[in-house]
Amino acid sequence: MILNGLKMELLKLRRSHVFWLIVLIPLLFTAANGSLYFGSSQAGLDILRIVTFQIFLLFIYPLLMTFVISIIVQMERKHDGIKNILLSPIQKWQMYVNKVLLLFLLNMIILTVSYAVLFIMTMIFDLHTSLQFFDEFTRFSSMLLAGTLICSIQLLVTIYFSRIIMPIIFAILLTITGAFAATHPVFSHFHLWSYPVRALYNGYNLYTLSIVSFLLLLIFTLIGVYLFPRKAMVSR
Repeated sequence: MILNGLKMELLKLRRSHVFWLIVLIPLLFTAANGSLYFGSSQAGLDILRIVTFQIFLLFIYPLLMTFVISIIVQMERKHDGIKNILLSPIQKWQMYVNKVLLLFLLNMIILTVSYAVLFIMTMIFDLHTSLQFFDEFTRFSSMLLAGTLICSIQLLVTIYFSRIIMPIIFAILLTITGAFAATHPVFSHFHLWSYPVRALYNGYNLYTLSIVSFLLLLIFTLIGVYLFPRKAMVSR
């Protein structure tokens, strides 16, 4: 049932041509940022990874996902679509969980494209021998869970408000403050928008980051399951 629901979400999203953005934007920005490694005085995989991912994860990624989430919610509101869905025999919790799973899948696509760019960069700069599959997979998983976490929060906020202006303002403020929080050793623990960037650095425990992100994702998903049939995800 969940797989069928996820398939339906994908089919609805395909009409909006969002998948092109999901692939092209991370491809272009990570490639452009990775090319800055040419001017770096420090060599090594860690520097290349940070150069490739940092700007994208700090600014472009959260705003991109805010745009995607706004499209997902607006598609449901259009023509009283959500009212028709809530009258269907499908479990209400499943409807919301399908959207969270969709965001998880979109995050996986974004990170897979970005990591493909990183792998190509390691070949160009002859750093591919430094790649450790298990370490990079752990880092990938941490970024994936942290990214899905902030997307679930953004989805919840977008559902709660009947207009998209407040969710966009919310995302911009947290994106800007998250950029500052990522550089602070204490504040970064509490600012969830800095979590994906923290996964880039070796100084953080990736297992702890993954567990915290997963538990918070469960909490916000449960809140969304409760609010989904009751709140403002309705037509104007």
